[in-house]
Amino acid sequence: MTRLQLWFALLALHFAIPEADADEFPWKASARYEYSRFERDRDDWHAATLSAERRWDRGSLALEGFRLTRFDRWDQGVALDGYLDLWPRAYGNLRFQAVADPDVMPTTDALAEIFQGLPRSWEFSMSYRNMRYADDTVHLIGLSPGQYLGNWYLRERVFFVPSHGELGFLGVLAVRYVMEDAENFVEVSGGWGRQVILLGSGPETELRKNGHGLLRGQRFFTRHWGAMAHVGLDAAERTPAALNLMAAALSRW
Repeated sequence: MTRLQLWFALLALHFAIPEADADEFPWKASARYEYSRFERDRDDWHAATLSAERRWDRGSLALEGFRLTRFDRWDQGVALDGYLDLWPRAYGNLRFQAVADPDVMPTTDALAEIFQGLPRSWEFSMSYRNMRYADDTVHLIGLSPGQYLGNWYLRERVFFVPSHGELGFLGVLAVRYVMEDAENFVEVSGGWGRQVILLGSGPETELRKNGHGLLRGQRFFTRHWGAMAHVGLDAAERTPAALNLMAAALSRW
């Protein structure tokens, strides 16, 4: 599927969803800032993202615009992210991101994932992600079981990453506690494996061992306004470790 065809497919998904007042707040918007500080030999990274999302009975569609800096180079791009109910207890996610003339980001980044509900509160998903860089294409094939246990949600994600003639692997475990509804939660996650690491502008990538940990949460303080934040650590083989921070303002109506 070409880049243009995928754009039209996401737009078709948008218009295929019938109008409905399924959600008390059909619109949602956010402004997000991300910051990464490295222990040595690398300047800080920054990223800013604005997004708007529309929800319907059978799914949602979000439009994002972002600008970021890596290795003293700036990239900016847009993304469409859509969810759609497919059949009983199943839904799909399509995401497509594009960057014009990138220095550090992939030219295109496309994701397709299908989730299926199973007995005893289990859920399983399969995903494929395609990241096209100037001189390389990275493929990620994902398998993910998850289970709901009261207010808790446990999810294990396993990714296979064929790249540079080798096969990488990444495993991520996430534990989420949901408060009064799905919009208010706290989550801790961690992962380890051998995946594609960004090493420099061009962009320059390489398959290396990597580990990370993340604590994040989201909370609506009023009916219409909320916040989201995370703090994380990321360390890769022969690469400076990074402290990652994110803060976002949320609105819904």
